[in-house]
This record gives sequence, C-alpha cells and structure tokens, in this order.
Amino acid sequence: KTREYEIEDGFTEDGMFNFYSYRYVEKGQNHRALLRIARDPCSNEFSQNEIRILNILLNGRDAKKFSPYIPNLLDAFMYDDGRISRQSAVFEKYDGWYPLDEVHEAYPHGIDPKDMAWIWRRLLVVLGFAHANSVIHGAVLPGNIWIQPEQHGLMLKNWFFAVQAGEVIPKTDPSFAGWYPQEILKYEIPTFGTDISMSARCMIHLLGGDAKTGSIPGSIPNAMRAFLRGSILPGRRTPQDAWAVKQDFDELLQRLWGERKFHPFKMNFTH
Repeated sequence: KTREYEIEDGFTEDGMFNFYSYRYVEKGQNHRALLRIARDPCSNEFSQNEIRILNILLNGRDAKKFSPYIPNLLDAFMYDDGRISRQSAVFEKYDGWYPLDEVHEAYPHGIDPKDMAWIWRRLLVVLGFAHANSVIHGAVLPGNIWIQPEQHGLMLKNWFFAVQAGEVIPKTDPSFAGWYPQEILKYEIPTFGTDISMSARCMIHLLGGDAKTGSIPGSIPNAMRAFLRGSILPGRRTPQDAWAVKQDFDELLQRLWGERKFHPFKMNFTH
C-alpha cells in the first residue's frame, strides 16, 4: 500500500522460507530490500509470530535507541497465488554481515576473547532491550546472531519462536537440544534467563569450547571462564537480568584489560 517493489532475478532457500532481493524507491531515493515468503503455508504462523514480536519491539520502550539491533521490518502482507496464501515480509537488506555459525567456521579453534567480549556485550544489549519490553527471543543460537565485523555491529534475527513473558515457546530446534536449558525442554515456558544462558553458550562456542557441556579452553582467562559458567547455571540460578549481566561483565573486562579499546576484527576465510 505504501511502496512498489521490483523483484530481482533468482532467489535463495533458507529454512522455512524463500528469499528474494527487491528494489524500491522512496522519497526519490533507491533502496534495496529482502522479501521473505513462507514456502509452505504451514510456516505462516511462525512468520506471523515474528511480525507480531518485531512490531512490539519496534514500537516499544527505547525502540529508537535499540532498533539497530533487530531487523528493520518494512512491510508485511499475504501473497496469494490464486491457490494458497503465504505470509510475506519485507526487510531492509544488509551487506557485509555474518552469522556466528560462519564466524565459528572461520575460526574453528576459537576467536580472541577480546572479540568475544564486544560481541557478547552487544548481544546482552539487545536482550536487555527485548526483556524490558517483556519479549523473550527463545532461540539465541549462532545462526540467529549476525555481526558486522568492521564496525562491530550486531543484530539478533529470526524472532519466529519469540514469546512475551509467560507464553509457551512454540518450538525448539532439535539439532540444538543441548543448548536449551533443560527446564525449557521440559516445561516449554522460557524466562529471561533462557536467552541469557543460550547467549553464554554461543560465546563458549565462539571461544572454541563445548556449548553443551560448558567446557571452555584453558587459554581463556580463569575469571572469564568462571563468569561464562555462572551464566549457564541450571534452573533459577541462571541470571535473569541481561542489563545486570552486562554491567558485571564490563567490570570483569575492566579488571582484566583496563580501559576498553576498539579491537579490530576480520573474518578469516583462509583457515
């Protein structure tokens, strides 16, 4: 209703969806976007849930300040091909971003803990923002966390399984069963601690450790290893306040390395 989109040739398949590159003009400026269409109408509900959650966040508390940490939803509509309807969504297109599973592939033996530090700090920021708006991501996994290495950007994507506090999580990824807190797999009601625990496991994974067992390489400073293990404690011992975790982590970084400095990071495609 507000824009005309011109689709480019070709598309890619990823998970439940097809992705198409788009162009559109707004206020005389050319823009590029990414169209996502549910391949199977059975996946409409997951796309619709993400649209619901993103609208909560994009219109929520401190949205203007923290919206760069989440995908920019431009449009949403039903695509009807005359037989069936598929939920579609249009997102701003970003270049030069990589999911953490690709970062791990580039550095299979682990990244520098100083690089892990800026990544986790930013991840805790977006979790703190979501939790302040009573939203739980519910799937903080490497493929859903994207970074822009040169500028130290971070974005938490794929809010398909996100819920508002107190809601039942619609689905967990069986291939990452060991990354979810056991109480979630049993009761299906996540807490803010679910996101924090899973974020810490992602950091352990990035450092070359075992996300399932919590084993961390001995080359990592002892205090940092203890901090990460304390963030994946089971049950009610899991930290529940992302802002508090970030503040405590900042204090740890200060003790370890002094005043924070920009630590350049580049993807390693030659390992």
